[in-house]
Amino acid sequence: MILKSRYYKAEGIIIKSIKFGEGHKILTAYTKEFGRIEVTAFGSQKPKSKLANKTQLFNYVRFLLYHSHTKENEPFAVKEIEVLNYFDKIKEDYSRYIAASCIVEPVVKLIGREQQDVGIFKLILKSFYVLDVIEERKIIYLLIMYLVKLLSSMGYRFNLDLCAVCNSYLEGEIYADSFRGFPLCGRCKTANSLKLSNGAAKFISWAQNEEVFKSSKVTMELETLSNIKTALQKVYEFIFNKSLDGWKYFDNLETTANR
Repeated sequence: MILKSRYYKAEGIIIKSIKFGEGHKILTAYTKEFGRIEVTAFGSQKPKSKLANKTQLFNYVRFLLYHSHTKENEPFAVKEIEVLNYFDKIKEDYSRYIAASCIVEPVVKLIGREQQDVGIFKLILKSFYVLDVIEERKIIYLLIMYLVKLLSSMGYRFNLDLCAVCNSYLEGEIYADSFRGFPLCGRCKTANSLKLSNGAAKFISWAQNEEVFKSSKVTMELETLSNIKTALQKVYEFIFNKSLDGWKYFDNLETTANR
């Protein structure tokens, strides 16, 4: 991305915040205009700062930003900030807060700086709006649906008609594997491959094409839910060679799904 001006307007969600120096913060925001950016909020840690509340994690904001263009990879600086949504319910509820952390984790870890993608921005924002109001027992469905759609938006859309290795038509059982990918046919699976149930395969195919607000209508057996979760873990590990830290919290959400 080539920046020519010194002042920029951008709207985005604050997805990471760290303390910096005496009373400052460095924010990571995923913005509609620039993708993932780093932003310095000078003085925002000071007790009487007007920026303190406005620069909270998970706020949806509109920035006026400044960039001096004097150093490579220099962060933007906040000049003005308007909060469009505080997402208070997310911050006040432990399960929602952890779910929000799961939503932003792959964005922070995997998406490069200043790579604009309006589709990913809209997906994150819609997921936060749903998370703010959805029943707690439905949060797990939102998260797995979000991850399927995020992977699709990043270029990893799954064709459940063809084996990812041999390209043969999938007529029977479908497998996921941390080392060979997804979907796999019976000939390409390994001893460590996970067999997907019909319900799990249908959900993944369906989730790629539906809006995340429909997660509030999803119901499934716990066995199917666990199968989907494990399959997505294997797919994620295959694509990125790492696991999602947030997955360890899914077990608690999984047990509440069908209450």
